[in-house]
Amino acid sequence: TRLHPAPDHADMGEYIIASQFDATLNGPAAIGSRKGNPLDLHDMLGNSAEMVQTPFQLVAAGQLVGNQGGFVIKGGSWRAADLANLHPGRRIEADYFVDGAAQKRDDLGFRVSLGSILSPRDRHASLKDEWEKRTAPRSAMAATLPQQDVRVLIREVVREVESPALKQRLAEAEEVASLYHAQVNAGEDRMMHELLLGAAFSLETIANYAARCYQLIRLMDAYAALAPAERKSEEAKVDKMRKDIQGVVAGVQGVLHYYREMLRTMSEMDSDRLGRQFAAVSMQFDHPDSFSRNLTKRLKVLRGHVDAKTPGNPPHARDDLEILRDILPDWLMPSLKKYWTIR
Repeated sequence: TRLHPAPDHADMGEYIIASQFDATLNGPAAIGSRKGNPLDLHDMLGNSAEMVQTPFQLVAAGQLVGNQGGFVIKGGSWRAADLANLHPGRRIEADYFVDGAAQKRDDLGFRVSLGSILSPRDRHASLKDEWEKRTAPRSAMAATLPQQDVRVLIREVVREVESPALKQRLAEAEEVASLYHAQVNAGEDRMMHELLLGAAFSLETIANYAARCYQLIRLMDAYAALAPAERKSEEAKVDKMRKDIQGVVAGVQGVLHYYREMLRTMSEMDSDRLGRQFAAVSMQFDHPDSFSRNLTKRLKVLRGHVDAKTPGNPPHARDDLEILRDILPDWLMPSLKKYWTIR
């Protein structure tokens, strides 16, 4: 039905706040001033239209099309003069700004929903323990001294305090500290995640550079096999390819330097946290396409470099040749070494 079910012969004005049913309305009515719907939810028809979070975008054949515009207004308001404007599924687009100022309307609001976490009772203790760990101060850098958990200090003070009001304020302060630490920890996890992605993409870039260089080397070898007269006529092309190879080599050397710097940073990180991010990144490329397969191989090489950390021989100390041997096929190395200065 266009509107929610109501008892037979019911006066819809008892359920709907709209000018169609009350000509005296000159603004929103008090919340809950009409009867609830069959789910006992009030003010679902009329009163204030509902501003929703999702930006406006056209949908055609089940697909989003066009550019996102303003925001979406759902349902109708107290200004509705007929039932067509009260349909709960009715959606219109509105501009965020009108004439350079934020739009203001006397018939627009939004709904607040309160959610909660549902979990089995036998998991409450483990979830509480996990929450304590996630909201405790941690450092992504393993060498950093442990941070003081201010929540411990707050709890010590609470034990000495008798005032209920002050205990409540301290509990609020502890919650703020927990949220702060959780945000810092989440930010560090994102930083570690991005660092791993950057390192894996660096290895893939080096492999692509090497493939390009090999193609140029084969072309140069083909020109070298030409008769002297033909070779002389193609000198310009050969010179250009030689410069292209030099450019590729310079690019590889830059990426290798960047990669070693990332290894240096990872070697100083907490290994358990880094391991969890390795697992997360690996899941990101757990797909059958060729790009995902390549990145999965690069991640395995990266993991091997990070895990090879030993005293006096950190991962970033490995030389270019070691890194190249780990990501390139053996048959390719002799050809590349003709032109590459590999330390």
